[in-house]
Amino acid sequence: MPNEIRSYRIAEFIYKNYRPFGNINNYQIWISNDSQYRFMLDNEKENQKKIQYKNNNQFVTNNLTFTNNDQALILTTNGKDPHISSFLNLDDIIINEGRNYFLKLKYNSNISGNVQVFFSIDDKQFNEEDSIYVPIIKSTNLNDLYIPLPKLEGHKISNIRIDPPDGSKIEINDISLVAKNNSVIPIKSVSQQFDLKKLPFIWANYDDNQAALKSKDLFRLLIDQQELTPNQVLSLAITPIDDKETGNYLYLRLQSSKDAQVKIIYGEGSEISFDVQASSNYQDYIVRISSQWEWMEKQIQTINIISNQNIKIEKLTIKKGD
Repeated sequence: MPNEIRSYRIAEFIYKNYRPFGNINNYQIWISNDSQYRFMLDNEKENQKKIQYKNNNQFVTNNLTFTNNDQALILTTNGKDPHISSFLNLDDIIINEGRNYFLKLKYNSNISGNVQVFFSIDDKQFNEEDSIYVPIIKSTNLNDLYIPLPKLEGHKISNIRIDPPDGSKIEINDISLVAKNNSVIPIKSVSQQFDLKKLPFIWANYDDNQAALKSKDLFRLLIDQQELTPNQVLSLAITPIDDKETGNYLYLRLQSSKDAQVKIIYGEGSEISFDVQASSNYQDYIVRISSQWEWMEKQIQTINIISNQNIKIEKLTIKKGD
């Protein structure tokens, strides 16, 4: 169970009073809303040098196809352990001591996940020790991905291999070498993916506070009953919710003749999935949607619902938290 759900009041307090700042050595750092560090990071000048691609026939791939044109390099995975290497011209990269260096990618992706990046140092084979994981987010907009380069101390990066997540399609519009005075990888948005399994059913039906019944309705997303076929996307417009002081619930009344999994997708890659129990009757489900940062921080205008089985939706409502 995600800690943000287990301790949702603490998570919501953090979302209201702090904001994402950056990643340092795989730790995510948040700062208070009135902190000056964000201003310092936003105004730091980055020295950038564009990195060129090699010829397409020099690219080395595994379970991955690519399209390379003047606008973008598009990577499409099609099997286990997809990766691409020998695609960047690294001959002109000069790294000086005393600064922090990154590969900066402008990209979008169809899924969120972790990219593993391998570095070949002095023509050595790729190995786990000389690799790093960096998170990418699902988004149709361009995002910045900073990949920290290893401290070389007289050694040279001979090759770089990128292993995208299985099932991903990533569009890279630009790759640059960036020199910075600090080692902070800036982040301005956080997408979270929760699998709550049976919790929404238990919360709706066995909660002593009866949030599903007693919480105030703020917005009704559904006017008429809807039926969804497997993998059909139901996209619903929502008036931005202003009342988030005590958090929010998403209340659903669903029926499926088979056990199903439902996904709620919104924003730039935030997702909540949960189990729907087979039943001939409609049943109540409730999700503490404010346990995710993007809901609390942004004005969400669309929510998408998808199921892997046929389901009927009788009610879908945003409620005031308790």
